[in-house]
Amino acid sequence: MRYDGILLCSDFDGTLSSGGKISKENLDAIRMFQEKGGLFTLATGRAPDYIAETASELTVNAPMISVNGACLFDCAKNKELYKIPLNDTSDFSKNILCHKNCLRVRIVRQDYSIVSVENGDVANLEKYLNEPLFKLVYVFDQTDAPVENLNRYKEKFGDRFYFSRSWEYSLEVLSINATKGEMLKRLKRTLPNVNLTVGVGDFDNDVPLVKEADIGYAVANGVQSVKDAADRITVSCKDHAIAKIIYEL
Repeated sequence: MRYDGILLCSDFDGTLSSGGKISKENLDAIRMFQEKGGLFTLATGRAPDYIAETASELTVNAPMISVNGACLFDCAKNKELYKIPLNDTSDFSKNILCHKNCLRVRIVRQDYSIVSVENGDVANLEKYLNEPLFKLVYVFDQTDAPVENLNRYKEKFGDRFYFSRSWEYSLEVLSINATKGEMLKRLKRTLPNVNLTVGVGDFDNDVPLVKEADIGYAVANGVQSVKDAADRITVSCKDHAIAKIIYEL
């Protein structure tokens, strides 16, 4: 069949979906792609339960890369296949929370629940730092501070942790190997019949996915870092980018 051996991994927000909604054009193209032998899945910062609730009309037929690469999840069997916990961020996590422009940190626990701790509330943050987490998501009130903190702490701790951004006002901290690109490598090893991988994204956290894929796409609404990493640039998310990609494969 036309798409045999092709694995297409798409980011969710700003790539496949706009405002949490997936267009009919994208859904129809994905169904056709799957019917003709293709494997479609997501590589998203979202948790599996969020996708199941928000995108119930979407069916993925390959394990999903979730929590920005911290988890590989089998949606059909509703179980984790592999996960990479975040451990011992005490050297810097409290300092970021106390930054004058940091509003809060969202702590993503390994049961996918999210706890929000407000700026400066170190005592509350410490309650969770001793347990294995998936990621920390710091939210700032302007766009320079996340970049400033990312550069500072990546230089000091980049051998142990992965620092990235999913949107302009965020800074995310995960384990060093918890990236969409590293999890794509693992996913491909579980799917021996795949001979071509396609990765699509729009923001900084998608760069490892786009680089690792055999064909990496940036959507037209994506940031420059993704466009620089991509092999191809397609139309905007709002113009049904995933459908466009499928029809040209």
